[in-house]
Formats: sequence, structure tokens, C-alpha cells
Amino acid sequence: MKKIFLLFSMALLSLTASAYDYETEAESGDFALGINLDNGTRNPVLNWGLGAKLQFYATHAFRLEGSFNGFINRRHVNFWDVNLNLHYVFYLKEGFSLYPIAGATFMHGHYNDEGFYSNREGCFGLNVGVGLQYDITEHLYVMAEGVYKYSAKRCLDDFDGGHDYYVGPRVNISVGIAYRF
Repeated sequence: MKKIFLLFSMALLSLTASAYDYETEAESGDFALGINLDNGTRNPVLNWGLGAKLQFYATHAFRLEGSFNGFINRRHVNFWDVNLNLHYVFYLKEGFSLYPIAGATFMHGHYNDEGFYSNREGCFGLNVGVGLQYDITEHLYVMAEGVYKYSAKRCLDDFDGGHDYYVGPRVNISVGIAYRF
């Protein structure tokens, strides 16, 4: 994970030289609403899910985001999370933008073995990630994000099954579409 984070950091630094060659129509005070398809990973469970987000452009480059992701039950485990993130948008050429993601999360997991054993746990954590955005039109854009959600709290004991599930840390990879007002 450290190598991947270092790779993303180096890519971000190398792109800052051309960050302002392309100007988009985003201005301070703009809002965006979006939906996304998520893939949440945490061994031994990989969940697919759907999410929604509300973004507020505090300035031309700084964007605040509130989001919710809900994940489908797999191997008796399901998750959901609520996030508050800050993006700094680097505008690249040809409608592309790159943005680092930093923020806070509340993750919740539920283990349910069809009536035999059930456990619910929640924990707070930190988000670190990177996103890529492509402007289709002045108001419509698509995005892809990878976010590492860190929380050290041990949760969701499988009781007799021999697995110990953790709500966090967790990696969420998502693709989505948003409309900017």
C-alpha cells in the first residue's frame, strides 16, 4: 500500500506544472450532485455498492464533498459509510482534472449468519485517496476514485467461523457521474 501511495503522490507532483493550462467553468459557490458504483475491499470480503455525493466548490480549486456509500451483503457481511472529504482540483488539459482526497469517515459493518450469529460495529476513520475527473460538458462530468479508509478498530468477529472481519481499514474504488449546477 505504501508503494501505491508513493506512486500516486509522485504522479500528482509531476502534474502540477501543467495544472492551470485548462480552465473549467467551476466557480466558487457551485454545487454538484453525483452517483457512483463502488467496490469496497477488505479481506476476505469484497462488496459492490452504490453511492451518492454532494459537492460544494468553496473556491475554484477547493471542493468539499459529503457522500454516502452502501454495499451489498457478501459472505454474510455488509457495509455502509458516510464521508466528509476535501478535494483540491488540479485542472489539466482537454477537460481532465486530478484531485487528491483527504477527509473523515464513519464506517459501519454488519455480520449476520442467518440467525445463528449477528454482530454490528461502527468506527470513525480517515480518508486518503486520489480521483480523476473528465468533463463531458460544461455541467456534466465522470469520475474515478480510489480511497483508502483507515481505522484501526477491530470489528465484526465471525464467532465460530474462524474469520475476524474489520470494518476498517478498507479500500473503496468507485466510478461515477455528476452534474454541476
